[in-house]
Amino acid sequence: MLAEHVGFLEGVERLGGATIGRVRVLPKQVARPARTPVSERDPEELAVLQAAVTLYHHSLLGDARALAYLSGRGLDRGTIEQCRLGYATGQQLAAYLRWQRLPIGRALRLGLLTRGGAEFLAGRVVVPDLRGGRPVWLIGRLLDEAPADDAPVQLGLPGSKPLLGLDEARHSPTVVVTEGSFDYLTLRMWGYPAVATLGTHLRADLVEALRAYSRQLLVLDNDDAGLEATLLLQEQLGDTAIPVALPDGVKDPSELATLPDGRERFAAALLEAVGQLPADTPASS
Repeated sequence: MLAEHVGFLEGVERLGGATIGRVRVLPKQVARPARTPVSERDPEELAVLQAAVTLYHHSLLGDARALAYLSGRGLDRGTIEQCRLGYATGQQLAAYLRWQRLPIGRALRLGLLTRGGAEFLAGRVVVPDLRGGRPVWLIGRLLDEAPADDAPVQLGLPGSKPLLGLDEARHSPTVVVTEGSFDYLTLRMWGYPAVATLGTHLRADLVEALRAYSRQLLVLDNDDAGLEATLLLQEQLGDTAIPVALPDGVKDPSELATLPDGRERFAAALLEAVGQLPADTPASS
């Protein structure tokens, strides 16, 4: 079939020399990938995720268009390498996993590959969620801001979304809570302990994780949904949650990263919200 580019029936006929009549295919249930909680990844799943992140990272470093996109979003090379950002070309993962002798079935289970063999995050900049330096979950962002086929701009692997960056920020008493993956990357670049909610609705266990911090600086998107989510988080977290008002006309921290004085304006917004920057939060130079 592969060597001569023929279908299954014709391939059987050529091998056996006999003509096969019409085959009746009975419908069957197709098993969907199991949604294993992020905290319960088995060693093979972690190895497959590690391989995917390695492949995507090297692909990004060799892709001029993806690098130009990240540069245009204000992200520097150090952040790209530290956060192990990647780019999924959509044509390499299955072959790379076979070369690494890793099970394709685990990639299907994780949602990295579809049942048809396509890469789930194809054409996207990939942001991994790292725990102990190892990837446990991935989210991808399209390079095209207005995709022709109405594909979602942000797309995460199946299963429950984590608080992106929670492991990296776990040693800080204060955390900056933002919404999008690129907001998180911007704040990491500027040296702030940050997490991204990846949406406006947080599960109870994620709200509980935020309660572990002595202070939560809420910097969600400057739109109706973001403001509503900020009010809800304030109610859930209590007095330790402090809303931060972004400058007029600025939607999120990621937009500030594209401005020459974006870092300074963000620091000023924090100062206005809390009176002075906490000792664990770096000031802008």
